[in-house]
Amino acid sequence: MSARIGKALAPYGLTDARVRLLARHTNTLYRVDTADGRYVFRVSAPSLRTEREVASELSWLNALRRDTDLVVPEVVATRSGRRFVSVGSGAAAVPGVLFRWIEGRVAGDRISPALARQAGGVLARLQDHPDRFKPRGAFSTTRLDRAWPFGVPRALESQGRVAGWPKARRALIGGAAARVQAWLDALYADPAGQRFLHLDFHPGNWKRADGGLAVLDFDDTRWAYPVQDLGIALYYLLDGPAEPVLMGAFLDGYARVRPSCVPDADVLQTAIIARQIDLLSYVLAHGVLKGAELTRWLAVVEGRLRRLTK
Repeated sequence: MSARIGKALAPYGLTDARVRLLARHTNTLYRVDTADGRYVFRVSAPSLRTEREVASELSWLNALRRDTDLVVPEVVATRSGRRFVSVGSGAAAVPGVLFRWIEGRVAGDRISPALARQAGGVLARLQDHPDRFKPRGAFSTTRLDRAWPFGVPRALESQGRVAGWPKARRALIGGAAARVQAWLDALYADPAGQRFLHLDFHPGNWKRADGGLAVLDFDDTRWAYPVQDLGIALYYLLDGPAEPVLMGAFLDGYARVRPSCVPDADVLQTAIIARQIDLLSYVLAHGVLKGAELTRWLAVVEGRLRRLTK
């Protein structure tokens, strides 16, 4: 283990900790095996989440574990009772959180209609909980209210030719983003319906566990509307011959818990488009894809948006 991670884990007083890199996505995840059990240590990416936002996420997780039987990560406190630590020092320090390991198998691409229906019900229950959740103290105020959360891409504002961005593609993406922003402006005009939500409910964050379907990765939590949360989940069921079956099963499971809260098809379509624009914003702003790989993905995005905006 690196000295940086070892120092960050010291306040937990773990016995015989063995640490190895588990995954590096937006955040960096480490698997921590000890004499007392297995854990996941999440190190936040620089500049993406404030300490207040992380603390708010962990407050909701603790409330979910207290108030429901949903299977969600258990936050492990340090010996002094802190819910997260600083990894690094000075301006470069980022939050680190230790979670107890949840045994099971991540769903990933292995999704059946039965699993999709179960997941829809779990998302609905997550959305119901904020009725009882009363944030205390300094709590996050971050909202998912912008079509381009990381700024409008330069390619859309350019008047000249841009590689990978032919005129028709720019017009399509620009029009889709304008549709999303108009929808968001109308949605957020009524603050009463906002809830603190997961907002990254995809099969890579579902884990088949003994206690049911576990939900992982609450790192994107913020204030939003249930329809946005639902659109994000449905986005990840797009494409492939099973799309209508899986989407139908997911919405059926959702409606069994929240029968009066299923939006109409046009609204759901806009919510799904919103997720595509949101992801495009992130990928472009953070250089996740480059060169030929980005060009290929932009073609996929264009095809998807053409289908969704028909």
